[in-house]
Amino acid sequence: MKKWIFIVFCFILGFIIHIFYIGYTNELLFNKFIKNSNPDYTITDIYFKKGFLTSKGSFTLNHSHTQLSTKINLKFNNYFFLNKIIKGNFTNPFDFLDKVLKNNKLGTFTLKLHDNNSKIFLNIKDINLSNEGGDTIINGGYIEVLMNKNLEIKNIKIHFDMINFSQFYTKFVLQNLNYEQFFNNPVQFYELNLFSKSQQQINFDYLVLDNNKINSFYSKNLVNFNEENSTINLNIQGKSNEIDIDLKSLLGQNLNFDKTKFNITINK
Repeated sequence: MKKWIFIVFCFILGFIIHIFYIGYTNELLFNKFIKNSNPDYTITDIYFKKGFLTSKGSFTLNHSHTQLSTKINLKFNNYFFLNKIIKGNFTNPFDFLDKVLKNNKLGTFTLKLHDNNSKIFLNIKDINLSNEGGDTIINGGYIEVLMNKNLEIKNIKIHFDMINFSQFYTKFVLQNLNYEQFFNNPVQFYELNLFSKSQQQINFDYLVLDNNKINSFYSKNLVNFNEENSTINLNIQGKSNEIDIDLKSLLGQNLNFDKTKFNITINK
């Protein structure tokens, strides 16, 4: 009998030690999230509460130039079977969307941790806003980010089923957008720059900007930004089934290209 009591006691003690250890590692991970060296961003309202089975953390991310801010909430699991899955949400930074977003949440995310890599899947709430000025519709949006163990970004993928922005005299429609970027060297989370040395792939089914139209577009781009002299080298290769450019104000007609292939190099 005493033997079984001792075994149960050791099991409970081991479980408690395990819980506290994972809680400690989750706090270290949270501290990585709030580590920022980019002067364009400030992190405020930092909060972390270590619980028994779960821990919670939050912080506010502020962008100095746009004056936009979003609050990021995280929930950590302190037990073995789910300790590598972190869930959270982030608030809406845009005032004009407050009326259409429930609880002011712009999206949710799940972070899955592995030995050498981590992946964030971020789901953006659908938006359907109509007013006297026009429509703002965003559907089927998500972002996937692959990071290394230091939370540096290796590649990023962005998808939207539909983006429709029609306000007064401006019309912008984009259907089935897929964007992928593979960085030559991992970049810090808050140092993300789409012009970092990388390879990009962009494709979409349909784009309208006022009277300009593009159908079935695909491009593969090589990007190299030199910070020392602020120059960018950009090579764009791709194809499109149709490009219709409105130049009536200049040429009196539209320019229309069917099944176009292009290779563009920009050094600036």
